[in-house]
Amino acid sequence: MQCEALNYSFIIRTVVGDPDGYKRPVITVHAANSTIPKWNCQRPFPAPLIRARNGELLQIEFKNMLRDQLRSIHFHGLHMFNNPWMDGVDMITQCPIHVGVTFIYEFNLTQTGEQDLIHEQYSYDENSDYPIILQEWYHESWQDIMTGYQSFFNSSKEFKPRYSWPPTSLLINGHGRFDCHTTNCKKASRSNFSEPTKCNETIQCIPLRESYFGECQSDRHDLDEFHCHNGKYGRLRLINAASSSPLRFWIDQHPLLIVARDSLPVKPYEKLYIAIAVGQCLDVIVRCNQNPKFKYHMFVALPENFIVGVNPDNWMNTLFVYPNSTVISPPQLPPQANFNDDVLFEYKHLKPLNAENYKSQPAIKRLTYKFSVIFNTSEEATLEEWQINDKTLVSPSYAALLQSIYFDENAGV
Repeated sequence: MQCEALNYSFIIRTVVGDPDGYKRPVITVHAANSTIPKWNCQRPFPAPLIRARNGELLQIEFKNMLRDQLRSIHFHGLHMFNNPWMDGVDMITQCPIHVGVTFIYEFNLTQTGEQDLIHEQYSYDENSDYPIILQEWYHESWQDIMTGYQSFFNSSKEFKPRYSWPPTSLLINGHGRFDCHTTNCKKASRSNFSEPTKCNETIQCIPLRESYFGECQSDRHDLDEFHCHNGKYGRLRLINAASSSPLRFWIDQHPLLIVARDSLPVKPYEKLYIAIAVGQCLDVIVRCNQNPKFKYHMFVALPENFIVGVNPDNWMNTLFVYPNSTVISPPQLPPQANFNDDVLFEYKHLKPLNAENYKSQPAIKRLTYKFSVIFNTSEEATLEEWQINDKTLVSPSYAALLQSIYFDENAGV
């Protein structure tokens, strides 16, 4: 029996946004049936929330309204079983969506995990069930960042390509706070510097001038509040949407009980703070058992010594609040504290709750691929080159790669 499809319709476009108070162009997604004055210009991204249950059919329509860019939408973390055409990787599973063109992604949702089991065990308040997207943010364009990564050594005097890239600021659900004193020395800093900052200090590696699109405002957005009722549980679905950096997350005075990884339940494991790998999703249960008159800091921070070169004290916070809380509690574990992150903790401790249910089927055909990364230091080469079986990817000239292989057995990478 075919279920009725859940329909969503979105538009992709470029607008002027200020996620961290510094105005710059951003690519955003908004509902197609909302006009520009009505859609939420205060939070242009993340994109609107899509809600669906396991097994339901989704039809998601995207219209590309960018002026000069081709796009596709990849649903990260979802396995497109028997339907790889909907994976949304341009020139691999589909041709990109051209400007002014609409494309419909249609697939059955097959990976939502055993959510009912977790809900029954902890009885968390559904009004305290939050998806939280953590990400780094840059004032440079993606083209600038990739040029800095792919350009040659000494293309300008003493230039060196770099990776990972130092973010300008961090965002929680699309909001952050940038220190505008790095663009205007007369502005105060949220870090409460005791002395005025000198104009030649490029603390966060951006040009020391105001944005072309308007004045920088560090407090442009109020601190978001995530609610939990005293004596109950809250559930946070944490997603590290960064492109190059793991991120540390914690809620002051509230231990985090990890119950799922990438939607699959794991044996509960408790930590005061967690380091989330790039692209990783971790679900945590938080017991709301602290003094209910306080609001508590919720932090995301860049781990120390991970970025090569300039590495500012980069963090962002929101508030974890109780219904009648009025006073913000001073953090007992501030971002400047000494942390001891174990980047392998999830492999050591996050074991499947029902391992028998997730055993792999016997392989029908076994393929062996050799993956290698070649690091370069010569002036004629870029920083690195990735290879599979001693080849870099060359997209087919006449069709997307998956289509080429499907219709032409002789097509190769």
